[in-house]
Formats: sequence, structure tokens, C-alpha cells
Amino acid sequence: MDGYTLLELLVVVAIMGLIAALAAPAASRTIASATLNADARKAAGDLRALQHLAMERQEAITLTATGGTVAISPAGTVQDIAALPLSAGNDAITYYPDGTTSGGTLRLSESGHALVIDIAWLTGTINMRPADGAP
Repeated sequence: MDGYTLLELLVVVAIMGLIAALAAPAASRTIASATLNADARKAAGDLRALQHLAMERQEAITLTATGGTVAISPAGTVQDIAALPLSAGNDAITYYPDGTTSGGTLRLSESGHALVIDIAWLTGTINMRPADGAP
């Protein structure tokens, strides 16, 4: 007799369901982490654009992030970064016309995950790292 019995098929279906149930939370965390990393890379690119804009316009540009609200002064500069859920670790980050910066840290958090974006005080170099206590 060729083929499988109904019992064998039900066991296979049950095992597949168990595997799927165990894999779903891991996939959800992976997607949230990937989204956060993509947003952090986008924020880093926007910060670099602010630095270049300050040099191009020969004027200081200041970014202030408080309570999830981002303000950039003078107005009319990079607007995309304002849509990200950022909070600052210090009062403000200023990009100067000579390409230097006041430096500082920004925290990007989404769905229970968080990254810290460090901006070097002199060169404006941007580094990203997991926030302390973040999953």
C-alpha cells in the first residue's frame, strides 16, 4: 500500500503549525529591528546633509529634538528627519559653516527598540549603537 495515513499527515501538519507559531515572534522582532536600522541610516544621511548644507550656505544650522519633535533652524533645510521619532541627549546639535559640529547624541526609538546616534563633536562623524537597556 502506497501513500500516507491520515494520522501521519495530521502529525506533519501539527509539527508545521508548531514551528510556524514559534517562528512568528522572532520574525516580528527581526522586522522591527530592520525598520529601526533603516530609519537610523536615513537619519544619519539627513544629518550629513545638514552638515553639507551648513558649509554650502555658510551659516550655522541647529537641530533640536525634544519629546519626539525635531526642529531645524533656520527653517527650509532638510525636512525628512523631522518625521522620525528622535529625542536628543543634549539641548541641540549645531552644524557650523566650516564643517565642524557641536556634537551630541540622538535617540531613535520604535516598537520597543532603540538606537543611539552619536555625532562627533568636531568632525560630525556619525556612529550608531544599540541604546542601553534596549532589546
